[in-house]
Amino acid sequence: MQNISIKKMRVMLASVEEGSFTRASAKQNISQPATSIIIQDIETQAGCDLFERSGTSRKAILTKAGEHVANVFSRIVGEFDYEMSKVNDMISGRREVKEILIQNSFAAALSGRWVQSLFETFNGYNIKLSTCSRDEIVDRIQSRDACLGVVDGQESGVMSDYRYIASDRLVAVARPNGTDRKRRLTWEQMPQECIIYSGTNVETLKGVRQLLADNDDTERDHLEINNEELIATLVRETRMPAILPRVTAQSILAAGDLDCLEIDGPSIELPIGLMMPWGNLHKTNFMSLRAENVFPQLLS
Repeated sequence: MQNISIKKMRVMLASVEEGSFTRASAKQNISQPATSIIIQDIETQAGCDLFERSGTSRKAILTKAGEHVANVFSRIVGEFDYEMSKVNDMISGRREVKEILIQNSFAAALSGRWVQSLFETFNGYNIKLSTCSRDEIVDRIQSRDACLGVVDGQESGVMSDYRYIASDRLVAVARPNGTDRKRRLTWEQMPQECIIYSGTNVETLKGVRQLLADNDDTERDHLEINNEELIATLVRETRMPAILPRVTAQSILAAGDLDCLEIDGPSIELPIGLMMPWGNLHKTNFMSLRAENVFPQLLS
């Protein structure tokens, strides 16, 4: 395909990101007929439909060919913006800030050495680390508002790349029962009342709820909480055990007054990966982003 400008590529990518040609037009400050003409021009040069159709109407949903073209455009636009930002920084004397988003549940478990290695990975940039919810990370990465996110669960958004780096498992954190300090329990042995850490991805939450329901003849009572400090307080004061990822449990167990129990029976693997704006996967040095560098606890 020839003679397709960066502006036209942005129009197509905006249509995918917004899921609407009308919203894409507003975002790009052009009329909807102009957007239609641009999309038609790109499809003509590609020699095939890039968006699905319903009758004669084009929908803002990519075909397989459209996914390939959008991926190429995203890489080109990302590279263009990257190089232009370097030129602008050179002229102004600024150092661009790269923001990296960490899912709240991982904040206390990150390796300090890994944080230090980010200066090598993003050489020449100032780095801003922020913690936030998983949903916020997904939204901000897909809108290209941050350069990297650490999240649990597989994530395959249209406007983002994902790379798996490690896998965690669920454990139970409980207050010791006198001198009988258990190290393991099964889903059937889980007390009637328990706490579920809700700061994980939706699929993991569904899996935990289902396992608890499958192993109880009666309606089980549980609390869903997304804050580790509150969970620790409730476990200490109410004796309710909490089910949460092992890497998240580290901060709760640091005081030494609670036990970590392995859960026997059906297991729920918790994949952990890196999210980047679509098209940036090939530009990232993953040597410093491997599991042993990010979460050394997972390998202990």
